[in-house]
Amino acid sequence: MKYPKQLVVIVLLTCWLSGTVSAAVVNYAESVIGDLTNPGCPPCTAPTFIGTLGIGTNTVSGHIFVDFADVVVATSDGDGFSFAVPAGAMLEGVSFGFSFSMTGGLIDASTTYSMGQDPAIPTSMQGVDFFSSVSPVTMFGGALPLNAGNYLVRQDGGAMICNPFPCRWDVDYIWSLVVVGPATISEPSSFWLMFASLLAGTVSLARRRRFAGSLRGS
Repeated sequence: MKYPKQLVVIVLLTCWLSGTVSAAVVNYAESVIGDLTNPGCPPCTAPTFIGTLGIGTNTVSGHIFVDFADVVVATSDGDGFSFAVPAGAMLEGVSFGFSFSMTGGLIDASTTYSMGQDPAIPTSMQGVDFFSSVSPVTMFGGALPLNAGNYLVRQDGGAMICNPFPCRWDVDYIWSLVVVGPATISEPSSFWLMFASLLAGTVSLARRRRFAGSLRGS
């Protein structure tokens, strides 16, 4: 059976466009998926890998705290994560939203994050003061955008002032990582409407050609 050239082109175009549809965005919730690890440096090892980011706003949420029983004894939980930016895409924006609470004689509290490809040599470092910063905080602006590759965000520590002891702070946070890329099919209904229109035009053209052929043969 012989198909019109236009129909072949449409089918090939459909296959190519369907391959450009972006993967789903990542929404990593520590409470659901599992605890995020944040190894110190040294040793410089990668934190939890959350996956390859999709086009759009990807999120990472969790909980961190520091608890000082006295000037010597302290417990804490810090979080970090690593991720991949896919080929042809860019990480355009990063923000850190938080909800802060405290107990005891806490006077000030802050933490510091770094981002980069090499855990030993971060591309950018930025602190968040939980007493003075307004959530969400725009992060690592000077290092963005970032092209395709593997990156990490690491919590490097922080500072707090207690008077008197004990004191503790807790933070529920959400990272937002905005990824942009080449033209993708963000509206499937619009795409299929366009496809149906092109297909209808091709079928109509093929019918006209068959009709013209029949006239010539009569």
